[in-house]
Amino acid sequence: MVMISTLDRFLGSLLGSYMGFHYRQPEWPALHSDPLYTAWIKPPLLELQCTSNGYAPLPWLLYCYDNSTIRHHELAKHLEHLSVEAADPDAMTTLSTLYILGDSLEWLMQCPLSSQQALPQLLEYLQQQQVDYPSTLHGFALFGTPLASNLSKPDNAHSAALNVALEQSLNHRENLALALNSSMPRFTRTMLGCLLGAWGGISVIPTSWMLLLAPEVKQAITLLASQLYQSWAGISSAQGTLETFPLDL
Repeated sequence: MVMISTLDRFLGSLLGSYMGFHYRQPEWPALHSDPLYTAWIKPPLLELQCTSNGYAPLPWLLYCYDNSTIRHHELAKHLEHLSVEAADPDAMTTLSTLYILGDSLEWLMQCPLSSQQALPQLLEYLQQQQVDYPSTLHGFALFGTPLASNLSKPDNAHSAALNVALEQSLNHRENLALALNSSMPRFTRTMLGCLLGAWGGISVIPTSWMLLLAPEVKQAITLLASQLYQSWAGISSAQGTLETFPLDL
């Protein structure tokens, strides 16, 4: 069984999200004009900022992937703030999605890619986690997947998109290109890249796609992953812990 480093999972998740977000575009855009990358670095990398598109908190979710207590606590604080003011349905939907996405990342990053029982185990884990979710989120169709008839169907676009992303990740774990398709909405593609990259690292990203990345894009996302890993691990350098990009030698 091939072991995948945490740093490689961070990089795979960020790259997968980036490529899912821009899938089917003629070329990967420059970072200075890229809304996804800008959302990751502004506000600060490890600060939770809940937005309606759900993209900005990804680095924070990865940073907290192994600590559901902190992750749920911070999300609940945002929920309390919403409850004090007027409950915005879009913001509530985003929060419910982040609960599920964070728990899915936690499970996938600690599960071998070769696991043959990934689907039932992940569904069981998510059902267990939702018992502790705030009751005010229960009306927002937190999770329901067409692969599990005993779970309720989602009734909002983000829940449905996340369900498809999970399903595709579990069914096409070997290659991001096989999991993506052009009919998916952007949110689904972005979450799919996030989940599959976190599970399989950069090995799931096609080499041909890697070669199309501009050097400055690859360097910037690699630096972002390294900074994230260093903060998570409490170290000053991440050298020697990152897998080599295909054909970089």
